[in-house]
Amino acid sequence: MLKESTKCKIRCLACFKEVRRLRELKDGVCKECIGCVGKQSYTSKATASAASYWMKEDFQRNDFIFPYKCNYCESWHLGHDAREWAS
Repeated sequence: MLKESTKCKIRCLACFKEVRRLRELKDGVCKECIGCVGKQSYTSKATASAASYWMKEDFQRNDFIFPYKCNYCESWHLGHDAREWAS
């Protein structure tokens, strides 16, 4: 058995943040990174709303894209609103 001082630290592969248990990672990545990595971040709701409007106009997207505040990074992202798709 390893001594406490020689144990390896478990870290996220994306942000290198240390986690307590391996089960806190999914495929080596923490929940925060799964939620935020690869997404455009906006500093305010107004900026995110403007980006959403621009995407709808310029790319002629018909789906519903809305800004939401991220629980992990405290920035704003764009996503689909589930309420718009409910029957």
